[in-house]
Parts: sequence; C-alpha cells; structure tokens
Amino acid sequence: MIKPTIMAASFLAAIANNAVANDCGNNDFATNLSQLIINDMQQQRVNLICDQRLVLAAIKKVNELVETGHFYHGRANGRLRDEGFKLPEYYGIGMANQVEAIAGGQSSAQQVWKEFKLSEGHADHLLGRSDFYLEQNKIGIAHVYKQDSEHRHYWVVYVAKESIAKEQDIFYGPIPNKSTTGVIYHEQINSSE
Repeated sequence: MIKPTIMAASFLAAIANNAVANDCGNNDFATNLSQLIINDMQQQRVNLICDQRLVLAAIKKVNELVETGHFYHGRANGRLRDEGFKLPEYYGIGMANQVEAIAGGQSSAQQVWKEFKLSEGHADHLLGRSDFYLEQNKIGIAHVYKQDSEHRHYWVVYVAKESIAKEQDIFYGPIPNKSTTGVIYHEQINSSE
C-alpha cells in the first residue's frame, strides 16, 4: 500500500512542469539555479543543504503563481510552517517573509540568478549577507514553464533555517522583512538598462 504522503508528493512533483523532484529542485532549471546559488563566489554560507520539504513548498507556491497570475510574498513564513517546516519562533508571522524569493519571465537559471543578485534584498537573503540570513542553511527551488501565460517562466526559491532547541535565546538584531511586493520581473530589469 502506498502512503498518502508519498502519493501527494508524487502528484505535486508531476504538476510542476511534469518533472521529477530531486533534492534541490523540481526540474533541471530549478536544480541549475540551486547550484548557481550554492556555488556563487559571493555565497557567505559554508554549507547550504538541499531540503525536499522546501522543494515541495516551492512547487505549491509556483503553481499558485501560474494559476493566479499574482506575484506576492504574502505569508511566505506561514506557508513553510503550514507545510510542517518548523521555522524559529523569532521569525515573523502574518505577512512576514524572511524565506522566499520569487521571479517571473527569466528563461534560464543564469538569467534569474543575475537578476536576483541585482536586487539588494534578494541578494542579501540568497547569499547570506547578514547574520540573520547567514544562519539559513536549507534550500529548495521550483520552476514552471507555461507557454500560454504572461511570464512563461516562474521561479520560487526558499532558503530557510529549521528551528532547533533553545534558539529563542538567540538575538540577531532587527529581523529583515523583504515585504510582500519584492518580486523580480524580467521586464523591470531590462527596462532599467
């Protein structure tokens, strides 16, 4: 008998571009982006670990982006908590986002990574450029291509820290929040060049 959780995970992986999920991403596009992030010369983290739970959360989010056409970070932290990924208690609640990066329109991992790095908030998060972000050591990415959609390529990246015992005693200073509208669109980047 196949367990329901295995069936659900298989279904979600199939939805996201008919691809089989691997450790870091749901398809080759996502996996390539994960390797660019992990191996970037500016990456401050010593170790960034692929996490299948974050990939599955990213698959759900990327499918929402495709279905609704709305790009927003609303409840990014809450989404991970809802998926059973236990974030530290000091991470924000409500509309808070310290874990998610989303983009639309970039046709390659190299292009989306270049544009994420041009956004200070996204670069700080994905490269671990503060004590707060540096502690985040797990990554999961999803990408979907849909020909008959506004952006065609949709990207969701989660980089997060899983809660551990006694961390409520740790304080890293002000906790950054990337807001609900910090989204990277390919058209915005190109129009500023």
